[in-house]
Amino acid sequence: MRINRRLYNKAAYLAVGALVAFVSSQVVGERASRSPVIEGQASVIDGDTLDIQGTRIRLHGIDAPESGQQCYRDSEAWRCGKAAAFALDQYLDGRHLQCWHKGKSYDRIVAVCQVLESGEDVAYWLALNGWAVAAPMYSQRYLPAEAKAKSENAGIWDSKFVVPWIWRKQQKRAASRVHYFPADLGLSTTKERSM
Repeated sequence: MRINRRLYNKAAYLAVGALVAFVSSQVVGERASRSPVIEGQASVIDGDTLDIQGTRIRLHGIDAPESGQQCYRDSEAWRCGKAAAFALDQYLDGRHLQCWHKGKSYDRIVAVCQVLESGEDVAYWLALNGWAVAAPMYSQRYLPAEAKAKSENAGIWDSKFVVPWIWRKQQKRAASRVHYFPADLGLSTTKERSM
C-alpha cells in the first residue's frame, strides 16, 4: 500500500498546527486566568458566597454551612450557617478583594478570592478557622487548612454537623416528600364546595 506523500505531509502539518494552537490557547488561557475577574469590596451573602459590585461569587474549593443549617454542641443546636457568614463578614470588614474566575454555578461565578492588601486566600481563611469544609471533589487545595481546624476544634469542628453538600441533599429530599392537600392550604375541597 502506497501512501500519498502530499496527503501525508498535509495531514502532518495540520496535526502540528492543531497542537500548536491548542498549547497556545492553554498558555493564553492560563495568563488570562491570572488577571482578576472582579475587584472590590465584598458583601457577605452566606458563608461561602459574596457579592462584589452586583456580581455573586461562590468561593471555589470549600463549602460552608448553609444559613439555615444547624450544628450540635452537647445536644444543643446552634446556627452554625449564620455563624459562618458572620465570621466571614467580620474577617472581611470592608477590605477589598481580587477574585479569579474558576467556573460557574447556577447564577454565580465560582472564583478564588484573596484580600488585596494581604494576599490571603478567603476560602483558605474560612477552612483554617473552621467555618467551611474543604470540597475535595472540586479542589484538594484546602484539605490541609481543614485538617488544622479539625485538630484544633475550630469553628464548626467543635460540633457535630452534616457536611453542607449532604445537608442540602437531605433538605431537597425532605421537601420533595411534603404533600399538601387543599384543606391544609385553607382551600375548600370539592365535597365542601358542593354543600
